[in-house]
Amino acid sequence: STIASANIAAVSFDVGTRFILGSVIEKFGPVKTDCMLLSFGAIVVAISAFIQNGPQLIAARFFVSCLGSTFVVNQFWNSIMFNSKIVGT
Repeated sequence: STIASANIAAVSFDVGTRFILGSVIEKFGPVKTDCMLLSFGAIVVAISAFIQNGPQLIAARFFVSCLGSTFVVNQFWNSIMFNSKIVGT
């Protein structure tokens, strides 16, 4: 069904994005990476308002799922912002 395919698409891109983010953070830093990720997600969410059929839903869920990977950036960012005695408590 369309809903099941959309769920599979969402998970697959999220997992892929999490693997890629490590090297992207190292190259651009956490601030720029988070801004790029959230900007891309905002565009996709805005475009998703025009979904009219199943394949468009699958595509939207696929690309919106990258927003679930923002926690990777935030974990890295917090670990460099705070003292090691504070992080993780």
